[in-house]
Amino acid sequence: MTRLSDLGRAWFERVWNQRDDAAIFELTAKNAVGYAESDVRWFSMNAFKEFRDNVLLAMPDVRFDVEDVIEQHPSVVIRWFMTGTHTGKGFGFEPTGSRVTLRGMTWLKVDGDDKFLEGWDCWNQARMLQIFVGGINPGSPDPKQDS
Repeated sequence: MTRLSDLGRAWFERVWNQRDDAAIFELTAKNAVGYAESDVRWFSMNAFKEFRDNVLLAMPDVRFDVEDVIEQHPSVVIRWFMTGTHTGKGFGFEPTGSRVTLRGMTWLKVDGDDKFLEGWDCWNQARMLQIFVGGINPGSPDPKQDS
């Protein structure tokens, strides 16, 4: 059995930091479901990939740093810190050049084959979109300081 903490770290390293499209499908079950803010649900990893691609288009330099991981089979929870610069037109917004920094948590549940079956994201997606439209000061929290 694979350590769940390693799987959780692999998700952020491969899917986000390395921009590895294949990892999205390698690490998830065929019937995986994802849940995000505002009751958004992804019933396919193709739909998740479309969202991820928009984030990468908006912030080509985006990076996720894993700050902490807790595992208790069949779940793993990852606390992360995201940084990026809004220099692209993802989600249809003109680039603002603003620095985006956000913290979040992702709770993942695996099936019997150690593939992600369900995932819940908890982060301030609205703040990211407000920064994209120039509606708020992005700020710059210290990535080493716990919040």
